[in-house]
Amino acid sequence: MADGYASFAARGMHHVPFGISLATSPKGTKLIKAAVKGNQVIAVNDADLVTSALQGVIEHGTGVAAAIGRPAAGKTGTAQGFVDAWFCGYTPQLATCVWVGYRKGETPMHNVEGYADVFGGSLPALIWHDFMTSAMAKLPVKSFATPSLKGYNTLPKGAVSPSPSPSPTPSPIPSPSPSPSPSPSPSPSAVLVPIGLTPWLRRRIRGCRRGASRSRSSPRPSRS
Repeated sequence: MADGYASFAARGMHHVPFGISLATSPKGTKLIKAAVKGNQVIAVNDADLVTSALQGVIEHGTGVAAAIGRPAAGKTGTAQGFVDAWFCGYTPQLATCVWVGYRKGETPMHNVEGYADVFGGSLPALIWHDFMTSAMAKLPVKSFATPSLKGYNTLPKGAVSPSPSPSPTPSPIPSPSPSPSPSPSPSPSAVLVPIGLTPWLRRRIRGCRRGASRSRSSPRPSRS
């Protein structure tokens, strides 16, 4: 874990962990010297972006107990059931990880050192704070590089306040429908008179047709 976080501290450069920095003979001859050359495993700006995010953990997140009064970045970690708790962090010069748990097995850590449950921001962060305060005491204060946000969407969808809803358009008031004009009463049927007939014959035809109309409209007498 410390190896991984050290790569963030080195801006994406990974160095193989080595337990000895320097060994000399009784006469002062250098026998072993740790290799300082590393491999760029993460793009520089990507590593800087991670560091920028992890600084927030210590400044105003779950790892505030690890703050040491100088630029530092880190992350808390808590296993399910509180069987393991971590705090890993770094400054530009030094990376350190703290693990708290039981070596013989995954035992829940309840009621330990005044904590009902041990989580990453409790004992691990406090231990990291105390160790790093002493380890960094004689080292100069350095700041992390500022990452470039060029090409990144700093205002993703949902981050901007929604535009106000448009005012509803008033519905048009319907004009009253015009009252239907009363249908004209049907004109009485005309009696057609054939052309070329004499006046007397015409009168006879009119009389016959009128008589037939009256006969059809009159009710039939009921039979006893």
